[in-house]
Amino acid sequence: LQWNAYPWLFEARGGLAQPATDTAGLRVGGYKDYLQLGTSWQVTPRNSLQLQLEHALYSAQTGDGELGDADTLTASWRYQLMSDVALITRLVELQSQAESTLPASLLPVLPVGAPANPAFFVPAPYTQAGFGMAFGESAEAGYQRRWRPFGHAGLTYDSVVDLGYEGRIGVLGPAVGRDRPRFSASGRYGA
Repeated sequence: LQWNAYPWLFEARGGLAQPATDTAGLRVGGYKDYLQLGTSWQVTPRNSLQLQLEHALYSAQTGDGELGDADTLTASWRYQLMSDVALITRLVELQSQAESTLPASLLPVLPVGAPANPAFFVPAPYTQAGFGMAFGESAEAGYQRRWRPFGHAGLTYDSVVDLGYEGRIGVLGPAVGRDRPRFSASGRYGA
């Protein structure tokens, strides 16, 4: 659900029994129900602010118990340097709480020697701050008649893994008709 009242944009999303990729344990044995609320404000033609809040409830895929829940708050600021180059800052805060007992169906999923509790599945609380630069983003959004580069690079600080990075670079362009092949490479650590 989206409501646009320029310079404001409000969004609400939700899902039941959605794939949970927050941790390795959730990828194999869990799913999440979530509700996400967000807003963005186009302060000036070059500046925009975004705020997003998500509440997730994690459960076992077998349906025999809950694993825990998490609340995530994301705030970001974007400054458009030129028509296709932007500076982006982001702050993310995640708070989570695991249930006290692990559903028996998930015991085979635990690594050998790991304690039998849901904390293995629920993401650990963390704070992350990042700064980056992006270019060529409009090339991905609409049809282009020539090949164009796109990419982004950024540094992050995470309370769990300390300093990290993320980056992506690629090209996309026309092939036959409206087909647009895309070639890119990306990498990240702690982001």
